[in-house]
Amino acid sequence: MKFEDLLRDHVGEFGPYQQVQYFLVNLPVIITSMHVLSWTFTSEVLPHRCLYVGENDTIPYELAANWSSNLLDQSGSSCLRYKNVSYSQETIPEDAELESCIDGYRWKPSAYTSTAVTKWSLVCDQKWVRSFIQSVYYIGQFFGSFICGTMSDRFGRKVVFFLAIILQMFCGSMIAVVPYWPLVALFRVGLGFSHPGIFVIAVVIGTELVGPKQRIYAGVGSSAFFSLGQVFLGAMAYLFTEYQYLQLAISIPGIIFFSYWWLVPESARWLMSKRRYKEAAAILQRAAKFNGRTVSGEIVESIELEPISENGCENKRATATAADLFRSQSLRKRILVAIAVACVYYALSINPSFLGGDINLSFIIGGFLELPFLIVVLLAINRIGRRWMLIFGFILCATLMLLTLAVPAENTIIKLLLVLFAKSALASVYAINYTYTSELFPTVLRNTAMGLCSMIGRIGSFAASYFALWLAEDYAVLMSLLYSAIALIAGGLTLLLPETAGHDLAETLADAEKFSNNLTGSIGHVDIGKDGKVEEAERAKRYWQNDLRADVEYFCSFPKAVVRGSSKERLEKAEPNQRFQIQRGRIPTVGIVAVVTSVVHGRRVHDVANRAALSALLDLSVKQFDNDQLGQREESENEATPQLTLGMTALNEKDKNIIANMMENMSENWV
Repeated sequence: MKFEDLLRDHVGEFGPYQQVQYFLVNLPVIITSMHVLSWTFTSEVLPHRCLYVGENDTIPYELAANWSSNLLDQSGSSCLRYKNVSYSQETIPEDAELESCIDGYRWKPSAYTSTAVTKWSLVCDQKWVRSFIQSVYYIGQFFGSFICGTMSDRFGRKVVFFLAIILQMFCGSMIAVVPYWPLVALFRVGLGFSHPGIFVIAVVIGTELVGPKQRIYAGVGSSAFFSLGQVFLGAMAYLFTEYQYLQLAISIPGIIFFSYWWLVPESARWLMSKRRYKEAAAILQRAAKFNGRTVSGEIVESIELEPISENGCENKRATATAADLFRSQSLRKRILVAIAVACVYYALSINPSFLGGDINLSFIIGGFLELPFLIVVLLAINRIGRRWMLIFGFILCATLMLLTLAVPAENTIIKLLLVLFAKSALASVYAINYTYTSELFPTVLRNTAMGLCSMIGRIGSFAASYFALWLAEDYAVLMSLLYSAIALIAGGLTLLLPETAGHDLAETLADAEKFSNNLTGSIGHVDIGKDGKVEEAERAKRYWQNDLRADVEYFCSFPKAVVRGSSKERLEKAEPNQRFQIQRGRIPTVGIVAVVTSVVHGRRVHDVANRAALSALLDLSVKQFDNDQLGQREESENEATPQLTLGMTALNEKDKNIIANMMENMSENWV
């Protein structure tokens, strides 16, 4: 019995036990969301100007009208001042030189009492520090993704999850009290390190806790909690106008999660992968009891033997390492997609109002707006599939970002809404992404693979810090174009990945690689790969490479007159041996086989899903051909032909034209 069968038949795929545990492990995700984006508020840049000689805090920010007019007209910058000029002077010499703000800055009163920018004057020549401190968060996340992933695969999900919560609360609290900005950067690294230990492991625990049909809830649900974190952050920034208080407000609540040591158990699936069957059995029996079901000892023992006997080699499972992942083509493609997703999503999340609008409202509305997108994902993901939902999300994001260029600059509300909708589209991509990644890789290295993708994806997040907090201020239009281009490229890469919906989780590296090598996809209501058609198509390809090639060559040697016109005309013009083949229906069947094989092997059809359909169509053609050879014409007409028709109708018009042209060319070249 497989683990999924145990959940479905005896424990429950998503019963009350799983629902409670899932809710508990995702509560810390709200805090994590606030920490990753809090720097936007704690480092808010207030309007400012240079501090002049003799000026102090008692002097109003707005100077005398004639003086400030000269200031604006002649200096033209909040980072320069007139040299050797006092604030009390009413006129400024025509030959006055400009200099940097060597005596500091005056900050215009605003909704924020103080921020990290006002405390350490992180503007003008120190402007880079703001982007740098945000970017180092992703450096911490870079290393944390791999280390936390590897440690959780080795020592367990629960231990790493709990340690990450402690680290997050400590580093978040320290940021509020440190006296120097380099220390802020250091503790932001620590916050970033804890991020994957909480968010990624929450997704993994959720994925391993439920059955195949409910796995999508793991990624989508965690993303919903992440979106709620943005809403809470925007609201709390209204309440706490000093950055230290805001930082403490999002850090101290983490202490309540210390109770998780007793409330959240270890992943039963992970325990079984480590052959700790007694502990896994205890957790599964507790879960079944909570769900109103029972799990007998005999059933648990049947699960116990499967991980070892599945491949006949237990050492292969035990010795699997992260190095094995780099031999996976799926991993390499997933890494590129992860970089693109992280880059655009975090760029839009860090600074959603880069084209205009209120930053607090941007966070609150943006967070709420992501929720209906996630609901759509839940409703459509198992029907449409992970891969096509990802592609649609990327295309929608790219389209919306391009539309911002067509909106006049003064319509900031429309621009902001387009950006928020684009961000929400990517939020749905992010939600699917985590579940999709976890489904592509085996249990023994699932968390390591997710950690590795998340780790390298931080390259995109790192770049997003500078895009959002630096370049977007001066090159907003260019950033819109860049975000759109990145999203389109990521959508194209996703086409090269297999579909995972409805498949059991791989337990071994061999299972995962076999699954990734299959050409799968959904075409209309025909689920290629789910019912074994891919394997049949592979056998058909091998058949083509051997016996079928000679048959096709024999068919192509027929004169044009034999294959054109009515059946009666063809019979009259054919040789005796050819008449037999025409009567048996062999010619049209082998003709389809020849064309389909040429298309599949030549990869002239660019849509991966359509290539999958053609592969299945090829196999059905071979079956019909075999029936014809055996004289089973009636069976061929009743069974194979309708399936061939269904396969052909599943193709789009472009690929139908390709096939039609190839058949026409083939008939033109017949001798």
